[in-house]
Amino acid sequence: DALLAAQKFLLQSRAEAGDADAKWALVPVEWAMTGQRPSARDLDEAVGTYEGRALVRTSGGLAYHWRERFVLALDPIGKDLFAVQGTDDYRFRLVRTNGAVVGLERVWKSGETAAYRRLN
Repeated sequence: DALLAAQKFLLQSRAEAGDADAKWALVPVEWAMTGQRPSARDLDEAVGTYEGRALVRTSGGLAYHWRERFVLALDPIGKDLFAVQGTDDYRFRLVRTNGAVVGLERVWKSGETAAYRRLN
């Protein structure tokens, strides 16, 4: 907990000063400090096909499959927000309507987004 608190302290002051990279890095630190984890039900609700990609349940959580070309593990870093193992350039967010997962959104560090409609 001390390490997370130190990371938060350093990142928060930089983020408040307008450092976009620090603001990006602060999200998973704050999530880790809450001790929360998505429930099995939350993860199961995300499983499905999304315009050329799929989320698949694994023993460790979720995996992102893109057009049968590669598979990336996803790590929860917020409510319906996932970091992508192997890259820090973008994240995925589940889009919900009335509690149901209806889409997947890719969020880049720049703030740009791309939406993928759920197909099943």
